Amino acid sequence: SDRLSCHSAEAAKAGKWKASLALDNREGVLRGGESGPIINSGKPAESLLLKTLSHAPGAPAMPPGRKLPAAVIADFEAWIGMGAPDPRTGEAAFAKKKGMSLEEGRRFWSFIPPVAAAIPEVKDSAWAFGPIDKFVQSARKAKGIRSAGDADAETMARRLSFDLTGLPPDQTWLAEFVTDRSARAYERLVDRLLASPGFGEKWGRHWLDAARYADSNGRDRNIFWFHAWRYREYVIEAFNNDLPYNRFLREQIAGDLLPASTATEADRQRVATGFLAMGPKAFEESKPEVFRMDMIDEQIDLIGRSLLGLSIGCARCHDHKFDPLPTRDYYAMAGIFRSTQPQYGHGTRGIKATAFHHTKLQPVGPGAVELAKEGQEYLDKLQELTLKQNTARSDRYRVQRQLSDFKIRLEKPGADIINIRAEIDRLTGILKTWDATVKAAEEELRDWQQRVPKMPGWAMAAHDLPSPENCRIHVRGEVSNLGEVVPRGLLRVFPHEQRQIPGGSSGRLELAHWIVDHRNPLTARVQVNRVWQRLFGQGLVSTPDDFGVNGARPSHPELLDHLAVRFMSDGWSVKRLI
Repeated sequence: SDRLSCHSAEAAKAGKWKASLALDNREGVLRGGESGPIINSGKPAESLLLKTLSHAPGAPAMPPGRKLPAAVIADFEAWIGMGAPDPRTGEAAFAKKKGMSLEEGRRFWSFIPPVAAAIPEVKDSAWAFGPIDKFVQSARKAKGIRSAGDADAETMARRLSFDLTGLPPDQTWLAEFVTDRSARAYERLVDRLLASPGFGEKWGRHWLDAARYADSNGRDRNIFWFHAWRYREYVIEAFNNDLPYNRFLREQIAGDLLPASTATEADRQRVATGFLAMGPKAFEESKPEVFRMDMIDEQIDLIGRSLLGLSIGCARCHDHKFDPLPTRDYYAMAGIFRSTQPQYGHGTRGIKATAFHHTKLQPVGPGAVELAKEGQEYLDKLQELTLKQNTARSDRYRVQRQLSDFKIRLEKPGADIINIRAEIDRLTGILKTWDATVKAAEEELRDWQQRVPKMPGWAMAAHDLPSPENCRIHVRGEVSNLGEVVPRGLLRVFPHEQRQIPGGSSGRLELAHWIVDHRNPLTARVQVNRVWQRLFGQGLVSTPDDFGVNGARPSHPELLDHLAVRFMSDGWSVKRLI
């Protein structure tokens, strides 16, 4: 009865209810609490209630601080084995629901697909040239804000150059633009900057920030990622070539699963999946299953924040407290990444880099090295020559010290000048020989250092595991407290039809197609908002990583949707959007 002071309707009314568990009626017992169902009818050994009463390892110990008599526990075991009959009725204490339901979420602004709004009519046509100007001008008029004057040509060119390439304008281009009075002068300058290699470097960097790119791991072991540069170059090339954004995302999530017409294209798409392999990893973690689930959580959080503007990771331990993201949906996505092997260069049990933890690419060009045999031979020889050089330097140093000592003795009173001079002459001759030996060793080493073989064709990437697996709900996010198995799947709050994941597939390909489905209400909105933010300092939604309940509402919702719809209809071209 003392347990009912924490697990009953009366406890709930008194504000003393614990773990959302009601034991004062049959409905509450069958429902369970925060840790999931407590009764597996007919199976006592699998029932959380019996584990709890028995103070089993990994289970909550109840009553806390003391254990019930063995006879009482045996009675509970027999009761569960009978099917847990319970004639009690009454009001059940259930936790007040938090956050949005799926139905409520589908009515929230960011989960409603964007629709092109009518372009406002404005009187100041001299200022408002295009649709974007008209949306802005309409909002300014409503707030009584007047437009500023146009910038002069040199200021405008400088702003454009920094925005599009991150560099000051080329002086030749600047002079041409300042003196060009034609109607298309501005347009030609924009096109020239968009075609500059600096465009991919500037805007690729923006993406790399969202993709949490780094050349090393960070965290407890800051290990260098030797092959991260391939993903960086992939991103820069994609922006310079104006790879459609929907294709860009598909390749990063499932490039290894997309068809490719050539080996070079297949390699490029595999490199793109480095998106899933980046990110910091806790290599000091001694429990492989904890390491694995933490890595999956980081991937889910990445997909949520960078592509969808959602904090999906908050649903790892419980239903999202604000957004319509149940824990079940989190673990449906976790199954997709649990069926995926990221290849980042280091195993889960250690920090040794091996070829087996990278994706091997096709040899590119003549003389490309497939695996590390030639590289290992080079390193062995490099070590040999380095040791030879250092040994020669050490031996020469010992002669130098002896020579210095004899020169000091020569200056002392009563020195045996004849013998000391003879020894100095002898050591000077030896030193000249060692000078030549050291010089030869240094030159041999420098020559060998220039012969470094081409880097092996490896890349950070991801691939499907041979046997995909669904993930069990981890109650409170703990790997030792497992609940029901959840089939691999996608977020259910989105209104369009869910894609079915074949039994033999990880689900990454389906995830990639779903992310860029034109009916997905978030992907295009999130990207156009990021572009706006990069150009103007603040997004139309001022929380670019959060389009959920706790995020900011759009300052110009019609303009945001206009841009999102136009972005998709223009073939997801980032350059055209900019």
